Amino acid sequence: MRDRATSGICRVEGAYVPAYAHPGDAGADLRAAGATVIPARGKKLVPTGIRIHLPPG
Repeated sequence: MRDRATSGICRVEGAYVPAYAHPGDAGADLRAAGATVIPARGKKLVPTGIRIHLPPG
């Protein structure tokens, strides 16, 4: 099993770094950079304030 690592995470001030909620989780949780309301059955791009560089593979 690979370690949970990325090559780099850049974030703007006030943004949250992705985090694993529980040991063994397959993916990290992202949080919105600010308050956002999405109506029922709606769609919206939600800014996270982060950029992640993932290595190939």
